[in-house]
Amino acid sequence: MSKHKFEIPKNKEDAKKRIEELKKKIRYNNRKYYIEVNPVISDYEYDQLYKELESLERTYPEYISEDSPTQRVGAEKIEEFETVEHKRKMLSLDKSNNYEDLRDFDEKIRLKIGEKKI
Repeated sequence: MSKHKFEIPKNKEDAKKRIEELKKKIRYNNRKYYIEVNPVISDYEYDQLYKELESLERTYPEYISEDSPTQRVGAEKIEEFETVEHKRKMLSLDKSNNYEDLRDFDEKIRLKIGEKKI
């Protein structure tokens, strides 16, 4: 997949602070989007926040927590919906923003299912 560049704090305390800020922003935007159905930022802006958090967590794995948006799918659970377990892994475009991402996804799917032509 394509690489995204974010400024990674060199200081662990700064990194921890930025991770907490990002988690708070992402949770807020998850709520606005999934629960209130009233997004306040674009999908692209959201994706950039999420990718920055992923990047920081890769660099500082000691700050990954179970409550991190990177460790869950979607937003908080809505009690009205039934829980469903997928029998097969769900594949996605992984927040594709350009042609190379789409081409990489296509290649990944072709390899996964063992087909050259779909």
